[in-house]
Amino acid sequence: MRSSVRSLSGWSFLLKRTVVSKCWFLCANIFVLLMISSCADNTPWLPADLEKEQSDIDTAWNDSSEADFESVDEDVACDDGYSLYRGECTSASLAVIGVESWNLPESGHLLFAESTELSELEEIIPSFPLGTANGTDVTLASDSNRVVIIGRDHHSFFADFDGEKAEEVWRTTDEESGYLNMQDGFFDEKENRYCFVALQSNDLLCFSDGKVTKIALEIPGEHEFYSPARILKIDRTVWITLQFLNSQWQSDGGRIIKLNLDTMETVSAELPLANPYGRIAWNPQFDENYAFIACSGNWQKRDGGIVRVNLESLESDVILEESDKNGTILDGDFIDVQPTNDGNMYIIISDNRTSWDNVLLFFDIKNGELKEVDRGLNAFAPLPMAYNPLSSELFYFIDEKEKTTLIKLSKDGEKERFEMEWGASAVTIFLKNYITGEEE
Repeated sequence: MRSSVRSLSGWSFLLKRTVVSKCWFLCANIFVLLMISSCADNTPWLPADLEKEQSDIDTAWNDSSEADFESVDEDVACDDGYSLYRGECTSASLAVIGVESWNLPESGHLLFAESTELSELEEIIPSFPLGTANGTDVTLASDSNRVVIIGRDHHSFFADFDGEKAEEVWRTTDEESGYLNMQDGFFDEKENRYCFVALQSNDLLCFSDGKVTKIALEIPGEHEFYSPARILKIDRTVWITLQFLNSQWQSDGGRIIKLNLDTMETVSAELPLANPYGRIAWNPQFDENYAFIACSGNWQKRDGGIVRVNLESLESDVILEESDKNGTILDGDFIDVQPTNDGNMYIIISDNRTSWDNVLLFFDIKNGELKEVDRGLNAFAPLPMAYNPLSSELFYFIDEKEKTTLIKLSKDGEKERFEMEWGASAVTIFLKNYITGEEE
């Protein structure tokens, strides 16, 4: 198959790099601050709301009384290969996009494993190119028992992958539809339509029956560019983050919208930090009520951080911030975050101490410990890491000279390696929900 990545050269590359400084680099650059204590450079002190007894932390982070999500039925017995996830027997598969070169046309490759074993990864070759004549820039979105493949900067297309076959759904050009720069999307199974957000559109764009319909994202105030970046879909509700990028590709704030897909009603709330480009990270195995968003602020200004959002009320607070203390472990720009099943976090940071080497950190929130796990990560792929909530395993890319390696990290810290033939673009966990076991 062909996947995609970014294809730009000369001044075009520099210009897009700026656009990606606030929408990928910055646009992805984000996340955590935790200030470093004066007693030990590598031991952060906890934010005020986390300096509590163990029981208080559990209550603050795990209170499920405010949300109305489906409860887990612990009486369901799942067949081999399935685990209970949100009340259903669920299997996990692994999907990966690799790319030969950012500026090489149609140079993407799709790898898939029915399980999450690296040894089972095989290339899927579709009947259409993943990429365009302009180059390759592709990401993945996993939802509703399928993976949606999305062409991004100057590569507007999307395709459906069900684990066996990839089929192109829609493809356009800048000349036909204008410059879109699609960022994220989902499949609406009830309406049989594909929806996505694009940096250059103030609407949610939905495709069905051969045409695109625009759904207005209504918010208070006046903003020329909403710059929608990321999507989280849970059942019939969708959350979308807005970056508000100005003509200089700097973020003038941040906002989150909640959209009911049945009524099409929206509510929104301002976020406490600017430039919420990072994924809307949600792990119901840890907490169904909250999501975590990496807000990059301004690149190299140390004004980014991690925002915790109540998915019901949209109330939010900053739980971690970047550090402005030179030489400390958090002297850098945060790029991505992933909460684990037990309430800790994996963080990717662009480390200022080592000329912006990208580092994977593990944040033990309850004990206030921050540890370096790995170094040399490819952090600027659209999806640089993925977490399997069924097995507590993390997947991420490492760049080693001219080689890219996909790493699988177990909960116990053991690493498996898969050497890729191409560079990195995206990795995601493909969850399939089936109730196959019998109730006991």
